[in-house]
Amino acid sequence: MPTVSNPARDVYSVLTDRIVNLLERGVVPWRQPWANVGAPKNLASGKPYRGFNVFALASASYSSPYWLTYRQAEERGGHVRKGEKGFLEVF
Repeated sequence: MPTVSNPARDVYSVLTDRIVNLLERGVVPWRQPWANVGAPKNLASGKPYRGFNVFALASASYSSPYWLTYRQAEERGGHVRKGEKGFLEVF
């Protein structure tokens, strides 16, 4: 009988790995890394992210608090630079 992967466990693994990586680099992620640029917001809707997504996006250390999905960027005539990676979002 084949085993079924648990998608929730995969999310927890990714999040745990990210936190450990930040701590190893000397970043304490729960100390509001977004304080300098503002809390992460969706550029298309203007809504701020909530819950774990605030931490996950703010810890990326970009100079802008605004985020888009790939599709939202395309709809606005934008593009994603070669080599860029997506970020995990938790619904």
